[in-house]
Amino acid sequence: MVSAVFKKSVFSAVPLTILALGLPIGLTMPAAADEVLATVNGKQIMASELKFANEELKSQLGNIPLKQQKGLLTKYLIDRALIVAAAKAEKVDASSDFAGRMAYYQDRAYRDAYFSKVMAVSDEEVKSFYDKQIKLVPPREEIRARHILVKSEDEAKALVKTLEGGKDFAELAKEKSIGPSKVRGGDLGYFAKGDMVPEFYDAADKLKKGGLSAPLKTKFGWHVIKLEDRRMSKPPALAAVSDQLRKLLKRQKAEVLIRKLRKDAKIEIAGQEKAKDAKKAEDKKAEDAKAAPEAKKAE
Repeated sequence: MVSAVFKKSVFSAVPLTILALGLPIGLTMPAAADEVLATVNGKQIMASELKFANEELKSQLGNIPLKQQKGLLTKYLIDRALIVAAAKAEKVDASSDFAGRMAYYQDRAYRDAYFSKVMAVSDEEVKSFYDKQIKLVPPREEIRARHILVKSEDEAKALVKTLEGGKDFAELAKEKSIGPSKVRGGDLGYFAKGDMVPEFYDAADKLKKGGLSAPLKTKFGWHVIKLEDRRMSKPPALAAVSDQLRKLLKRQKAEVLIRKLRKDAKIEIAGQEKAKDAKKAEDKKAEDAKAAPEAKKAE
């Protein structure tokens, strides 16, 4: 599963348990010296608060550069300080559910702090995991091709004649292709067996470098293919996947820890014991009903 990091995707589906717990498995912002970022009605907002704001909002920040994230998080902390001051003025802590809400948030803080401690992943762990995965994924041949996609065989035959007459393939693809790769001159990049529909890959793979295919029909339409290059695949550089591998290792640590905690704990879910007893009673009733005719025969 994890070798997929070096193929198509980085992760398989994230376990539901991990998502449900909302574990802090994402990357954290670089530590900064604790300095005053802003002052709101005399209350100081410190740089150390950025870390916690980032953990809370990381799913909304997406791929926003870190420099921009700092400004957005500072604005969030300012807005939060204003809302907190207004809430205190309204004495919301006197409401019936406030104590329960605070207890819940305190437990969440314990959880986050604990997982940040036990799920720490070192650079050495990432490098060791990377090296192991590299060994699991042998190099495979990849080909690079361009294609022009049209609706009919007659159109494809006309394209072949035009190309044989010296027309540039990329330019013709931009003019005639109805596929999304037309903007790249039909360039599909590098791909391996299994990445394309079989008939397309087989036709491209039979070509020599620079060669053109005969018109080829697939479920997408009619293609004319040009083979650009062949190479053996190379794994991504450690730097390109280290963040993703770190997240994966944190998830794995979380799964192991949760399984252990559940195994060592006595967990009772309300209603489940009653449901088990009811099922046992139903099963016993069914067994008795089945045995009754047999008992009468024996008499």
